[in-house]
Amino acid sequence: MKPIFACLLAVLFPVFSFGQTVPTTCEAPDSVKMLYEIDAKVLAVESMQGTSLEDSVIIPQDLIDEKLELLLAVHNAFGLAARDTVVECLDIHNDPNLYSIRHVVVVVESGTDWGDSLIDGNSQSGNAEVDFLLETYGLSLLDHYEIQSSVWLTFVADQEYNTPALAKLFLPVEGVIETNNEYAFCIAACEEITQEFPAVDTFVILKYWGCLDQSCTSFRVWEFHLPIGCEEVEFAGSYGSEFWEFDCGPLETAGDFSVFTKFEVSPSPADVGFFTKITARSNMQGRLYLVNLPGQILKSQEIQLQGGIGNETFFETSHLPNGLYFLTLKLDNHFFTKKIIIHHR
Repeated sequence: MKPIFACLLAVLFPVFSFGQTVPTTCEAPDSVKMLYEIDAKVLAVESMQGTSLEDSVIIPQDLIDEKLELLLAVHNAFGLAARDTVVECLDIHNDPNLYSIRHVVVVVESGTDWGDSLIDGNSQSGNAEVDFLLETYGLSLLDHYEIQSSVWLTFVADQEYNTPALAKLFLPVEGVIETNNEYAFCIAACEEITQEFPAVDTFVILKYWGCLDQSCTSFRVWEFHLPIGCEEVEFAGSYGSEFWEFDCGPLETAGDFSVFTKFEVSPSPADVGFFTKITARSNMQGRLYLVNLPGQILKSQEIQLQGGIGNETFFETSHLPNGLYFLTLKLDNHFFTKKIIIHHR
């Protein structure tokens, strides 16, 4: 649990003239780098648009490394209360579904033979162009639905790509009306990390958009300036909904923390599954809920907790798409929620 002072400081002093600056580094162990791997790839793909790289399906590794260094610089900016808020309290990351780097949507005319073949469950479409793309980029049909005289086919790749470029490769195929990589949409605000490049080329701006409730109708933005060279980070200010929580964010404070001493979830990001470890102060019954971003309960599991020991529960996630999820623990009439990122490798 973070100290009261640390989590409130970034809100009590939101003006851009505050200009808190601390030294930092872009070095980190692999366990930390892994936390920001997807964020770095999302930022890399975004920065490829409108440049000579926009038609490259492969994301250049040097560009991913460049974005990862920016993220690590903020992560390592110890001494900034705002860093504690976005890294420790709210744990802000990009949802890979909202700016998808694995999904491609192909809209085809109803009755298109190759589309119908895939919908019928065949691994090959019968169209040479389509089958080449499916094999080359490890694409498989994830979902489909009809709208009037068209069928929307959603494909998922076996790794991350510059999906706007990948989607364009389907445009010359017979029966294709349009393509995009818009797998999911943000109804209100989105939890994400964005980048901006000011007119002067001496620093880069990273903005952390934090959801303060599960529907993200309340959100706040924290802005960091990162001078070239990876030596220091400046917290420029924050704005948006008020953030007045007394510990690790509103997603974890809707209850009485005296009923347990530990609520841990690992690993995150999760691949095939994750473990919860809960230490209650006394014997009690509870329930765990796994909830997706739109608020649907995907799994509900009753748990029996023995007081004073770590009670472990395993949740399988191999069947769930990549993205941001919420795990809510109910004890008596108290609710405690943690965020889980699922990322299949």
